[in-house]
Amino acid sequence: MLNNKKLFWAALIVLNSVALGILFSGYFIKADYSLGQKESSYFIGASYMTMNNEFYKIMNEEISAKVEAEGDRFILRDPALDADRQKEQIEEMLQKGIDVLVVIF
Repeated sequence: MLNNKKLFWAALIVLNSVALGILFSGYFIKADYSLGQKESSYFIGASYMTMNNEFYKIMNEEISAKVEAEGDRFILRDPALDADRQKEQIEEMLQKGIDVLVVIF
């Protein structure tokens, strides 16, 4: 009976040690699971001629919601009815590395 008792306690100690090892390794070793998502995501830029119109605000909300739901990134620029400013903002977005450009004149 003594051997069974020792075997029980030894097994209990080993199981607890393994459980604690798994717990601590999960706590201290953090894997970046978003890395794969970042590599395959799109960077989408949008430039509307103005954001003063309710139509563009609604359109932007829908596009932004869809982009975020897909795990992609979104950037919006409002040139405030200035064509030269819109051109500059588009060039800036291209320099930032956007993959897709949505333009409304």
